[in-house]
Amino acid sequence: HVREVFGPSLPKDWQQTPLQENRLKHCLLAQLAAELGHAVPNFQLHRMRRTRDVLGFYRTPMKDGTKIDELVAAELPPNLKIIWQQ
Repeated sequence: HVREVFGPSLPKDWQQTPLQENRLKHCLLAQLAAELGHAVPNFQLHRMRRTRDVLGFYRTPMKDGTKIDELVAAELPPNLKIIWQQ
């Protein structure tokens, strides 16, 4: 994807490619999100400065479930109970 987005301007060490141009950064992240099924959250976008940062994000294992699922499964003190209704 990196070569496809950045074309001939891609350096030999593609992981060092800067993501300064917002249009190219968006294009790369959108393609990866569509293909891999999850996107870089908004609060982490500023951390994506080079393609190696994107690679690091996608190498990090994702937790299955949501925070609510984690709370329900957690050992909570007896005075705290989570009730989830759908």
